[in-house]
Amino acid sequence: MVAGMFSPSNKLEEKNVFPPSIIPLLRKLNYIIDIDVSELKGLSRKEVYDKLSSIIEARTEVFKSLMETSDADFGVLVYTEADRVQHLFWYDKELVLKIYELIDKQISELLNYFDSPMIVASDHGFRGVRRGVIGNLLLHELGYLKFKDDYYKLLLRSILRKLKGYRPTIEYEVVDWGRTLAYFRRDTWGFVLNLTGRQPNGVISQKEYEDVLHKLMSVLKSTNLFDHLYKSSELYQGPFTYKAPDIMVIPLQDIKLLSLNEAAEMTGADKAIKRIMTIKEIIKGGGTVITFNKEFGEHDLTGIIGVYRGYFRTEPTIYDIAPSILGLFRIKAPSYTDGKSAIEFNV
Repeated sequence: MVAGMFSPSNKLEEKNVFPPSIIPLLRKLNYIIDIDVSELKGLSRKEVYDKLSSIIEARTEVFKSLMETSDADFGVLVYTEADRVQHLFWYDKELVLKIYELIDKQISELLNYFDSPMIVASDHGFRGVRRGVIGNLLLHELGYLKFKDDYYKLLLRSILRKLKGYRPTIEYEVVDWGRTLAYFRRDTWGFVLNLTGRQPNGVISQKEYEDVLHKLMSVLKSTNLFDHLYKSSELYQGPFTYKAPDIMVIPLQDIKLLSLNEAAEMTGADKAIKRIMTIKEIIKGGGTVITFNKEFGEHDLTGIIGVYRGYFRTEPTIYDIAPSILGLFRIKAPSYTDGKSAIEFNV
């Protein structure tokens, strides 16, 4: 196993690779765990393509080699670079298509090399966005989130604490939790109620929960910024549902939901102090919606599923991938699995 994005580090070392005995092979083939997207900013189209294509081709060669040397029955390969190029360069359709064409060639190479059943799947699709909505500023505007009065001083302190390895995000540092009813979590596209007993500084009681939830959903709907709003209880089940945001949202097609930090970065504030100054101005200005000077890519609900040496019995969803793989190996999917085996393999 070679870890990918969100690894403890971006280095080929024991905490990211198992068994560590394969590290020399990875180094020999110039394998890179993940690229820091900041490395791509400011590069020409050719430079971006050359950098990403070398990573993609190395992934293919490493996968082929590891499948052979481990005598594996099953393998998973992820081309993260398709995600990276679309987020940053959606406006450059020629570059995006060139990366897709290269990945198509890699998949074709793998099909010819192994001649085994294969599933090609994306974990999401992509769409172009022209506007950004700053989630916590929206809640501030609606009266559900309050910032501390001395937020500028706290922004500076949060940068220093973050440099020392302190984990909470910058914008959570400046929230007045004692007066905040809800906050936005960028990593989930969700809004979370500040609930007593669940959040460290919760202010909403269990008795008030449903009423506040209903009112917030109604207010968010009235902004006309979202295609869909869902209670997490409508989407999820199981013992860990309480960890999900209380409200999941799907923004309008041309909108990207942003954190304060991300909004500052997208306006060109790449250095820490400049970002702090930009966040200060964003909060002070109170502008919830920002317009981008070019089109960026954002995740979409509709992705890709394809199969080689097999066919779909029914129209598949992402839930059906794991049960279908288990079905190939004649293993029954556990009863708690959401999906079903949707592929008939020719083996």
